[in-house]
Amino acid sequence: MQTTDKKANILIVDDRVENLIALEALLCNQNLNLIRAQSGRDALKQALENEFALILLDVEMPRIDGFETAELIRRREKSRHTPIIFLTAVNKTREHIFKGYASGAVDYLTKPLVPEILRSKVMAFVELYELKKEREHLIRAEAARCEAEIAERRAAFLAEASRKLASTLDYEKTVGAISQLPIPFLADWCFVRSDLEDASGRSFAVAHADPLKSGALAQLTLFEDFSRAPFPIPQVLQTAAPALVQDISGEALESSAPDAAQRAVLLDAGCGSALIVPLFTCQTVTGFFGLVSAKRDRYGRAEVSLVQDLARRISLTLDNVRLMQKAQAANHAKDEFLATLSHEIRTPLNAILGWIQILRNRRVDQVTAARAMEAIERNATAQLSLIEDMLDLSAIVTGRLQLQFQLVSFEDAVEAALDAIRPAAEAKGVRLETDLKRSRARIYGDVRRLQQIVWNLLSNAVKFTPPSGSVQVRLEQPGSQLRLTVSDTGKGIDPQFLPFIFDRFRQGENATTRKYGGLGLGLSIARHLAELHGGVIEAFSEGEGKGAAFVVSLPVREARPVTFTANAG
Repeated sequence: MQTTDKKANILIVDDRVENLIALEALLCNQNLNLIRAQSGRDALKQALENEFALILLDVEMPRIDGFETAELIRRREKSRHTPIIFLTAVNKTREHIFKGYASGAVDYLTKPLVPEILRSKVMAFVELYELKKEREHLIRAEAARCEAEIAERRAAFLAEASRKLASTLDYEKTVGAISQLPIPFLADWCFVRSDLEDASGRSFAVAHADPLKSGALAQLTLFEDFSRAPFPIPQVLQTAAPALVQDISGEALESSAPDAAQRAVLLDAGCGSALIVPLFTCQTVTGFFGLVSAKRDRYGRAEVSLVQDLARRISLTLDNVRLMQKAQAANHAKDEFLATLSHEIRTPLNAILGWIQILRNRRVDQVTAARAMEAIERNATAQLSLIEDMLDLSAIVTGRLQLQFQLVSFEDAVEAALDAIRPAAEAKGVRLETDLKRSRARIYGDVRRLQQIVWNLLSNAVKFTPPSGSVQVRLEQPGSQLRLTVSDTGKGIDPQFLPFIFDRFRQGENATTRKYGGLGLGLSIARHLAELHGGVIEAFSEGEGKGAAFVVSLPVREARPVTFTANAG
């Protein structure tokens, strides 16, 4: 038993002081802390303020007698289980004794009191009280030990999970590692979908404690249609909060599996209870993380809290992996761009130097000289175009691109760009087909930059269209928008590359870049210029070899001329 120097409190209640003194004399040598109360009201006050091992309560008291006092003490949570012994010199009948017990007393002693009996009863209840306190102490100590052990296991689990999450920067390997994290500590099997927008399968993984069952689970079609799953995935995605199923019914499994084979896979994997938590990117739900146990009622508040903590770490890891892969892709694209830039600058420069050496070192006829001058001019123009693209890109990135806005005719800008590109199209044998709807509408913009948008789209179309192909240019005004469509019968765009067609430093395969030339900045610059005019550019293609179409939409509006400096995009 736990030893303590603290004395047990005994409340002695009597309206007569001489009786209180007598009780104190009887119990003075018992190592007790005796506290007086001279009325029922005073007894209630003491019972609220202190904890007592026992209450010795006189029955006959004015205003509130002992029976009523006992009933009031029993009504209060703090003193409800405190034992009460009634003491009386008057009410000795069986009726009064039964009333005492009915009021909550554990004993009923009549006066004159036998000192030995009183002391033995008091000490028996004191010993019971101390045993109770010892038991409570042991329970608290055990609870604290269990909590410390759970906290230690939780910390160790999260530390190991963090270590595994940091072990790779490969996206698919990270997703696969996530699915294995809670097994077997928290689940028999687990599934994760890290990116709801990704249909490639790279963002989904499922793992089971038995590796032989993982493959079968991965083939379940219910993970493609969340509404059919026996888990509350749609609820989690809608509420952005964890969802718990403590008892997955046979009916749920029956209705979720499209056939007997898939139902057998679920039953074999074990589906007693499940916990699903959302995964976030910038406070937006982008995926989910599911734990399944063969046991029912496996998950409680502690597990929900732990898995939410784990999900936060998973979300952060996925964000870091995405950012790292984007950074690596950007660096790779820049490396490829610099290699292309070096090639594109050297090619016209070598041609210019070659013709200059020919003109300097030997006599040439007028035809050759004219050809040399034409080649030098053409290659110098190509270099100038490269440099202008680089300067425009630099101005866009640093926010120093200036536009002179005024009311202009977009149709005039389109026609000027057509005139500029026509010689190149004719030289390549590409037909230009135009359908320009006449309109008095004006737009608010920089005429030179508007012409640059159109020229970039036209030059891109001519570049990737083979001889005898065609480029169609259509201008129309649907409502308050001017819409320019530039389509071609050229090589088309790979569907996987289409979402990145306007990105800086992003081009198709290197072989294509080398074949057709250019830095691949034209579309990026055109998109940025269109956005600065309040418009958009969209790209469409049914695939390689099926041509492409670019649609520019610009708002029709009126305003006063101003000078506008673009911020970095």
